[in-house]
Amino acid sequence: MLNEEKKIIRKRIVNLIKSRAEEELESLSMKISENAAALDAWKESDCILIFLSMRGEFNTEHLISRAQSEGKCIAVPRMEGKHINFHKIFNPDAGYNRDIYSNLVVNKFGIREPADDLPVVYPGDYPDNRFFVVLPGLAFDREKNRLGRGGGYYDRYIAELQKSGKNYTLAGMCFSFQLINKIPSGIFDKKADIVVTEEEVIL
Repeated sequence: MLNEEKKIIRKRIVNLIKSRAEEELESLSMKISENAAALDAWKESDCILIFLSMRGEFNTEHLISRAQSEGKCIAVPRMEGKHINFHKIFNPDAGYNRDIYSNLVVNKFGIREPADDLPVVYPGDYPDNRFFVVLPGLAFDREKNRLGRGGGYYDRYIAELQKSGKNYTLAGMCFSFQLINKIPSGIFDKKADIVVTEEEVIL
């Protein structure tokens, strides 16, 4: 029953995304990025763990560029079996390099990800640093529940993070039309700490 409810919501949200022009989504993405960068959690962070957006998703490249210009470490996810690890694509200590996408590859699903020889960044290994983790999602609600695409990658990753301490903020990013009244959730579904849209921030 739970999976069927999620499936219905996913289909509805995907259709909503398809109905929007790319130019509109790009403009909304810039506003979301501005709202995210105004947060204390962003300003106080040393490193950003952020996904590489696909067509129809919130465009993360604006936040990635901002993090680079502000001298924050940047790591992006790589799928490894049923799990994801975040590999560093920008190290501020190594100097400013504009071409931070040069070490990306395309996996079998057509998703960009970092090469496997780039260093893995895990917040639990750096207790003195603050991390800002950008969560993808097809939908969020005002209780900060998240609906992903069904693979469970981020739920498993967050479950591991929760064992390692709390030197991170989980920030869900979505367009306001992806914010719905209620997302059905199970025991393995993990919430965000903050949800950011182009119109508001839910703390």
